[in-house]
Amino acid sequence: MGNDIVDLREESLSRKYTDKRFMTRVFTSREQDFILNSVAPDRVLWLMWAAKEAGYKVVSKVRTDAAFLHQLFCVSLAGGGDFGSEIGNTRAVVNYEDLNIDTDISWDGDCIHAVGSLPESGTVR
Repeated sequence: MGNDIVDLREESLSRKYTDKRFMTRVFTSREQDFILNSVAPDRVLWLMWAAKEAGYKVVSKVRTDAAFLHQLFCVSLAGGGDFGSEIGNTRAVVNYEDLNIDTDISWDGDCIHAVGSLPESGTVR
């Protein structure tokens, strides 16, 4: 299991989606498109960030040689999430090589919390 919390009250997090260098370093082009085309790009960016961080914490427990290069942790947010809502939750899958980390993400006006785990039926090589 791995988790991550993002404090949305931190002023430096606002409008980070406009930082092209950051976006290119952290997110795949598919993820960038999803963020930029969402109704709440700030929130979706940090939902994905928290999922990547939680995913890395899971992977690092089963693969001690795993490098944390953000783009290698690909996030697919579940469809139908109301990302524009001040309070909500969604699910995501974070893919790293042959591992799929199931991730639950919740948020309110102050923070985002992501918790990732490997599926019970999943195999680790």
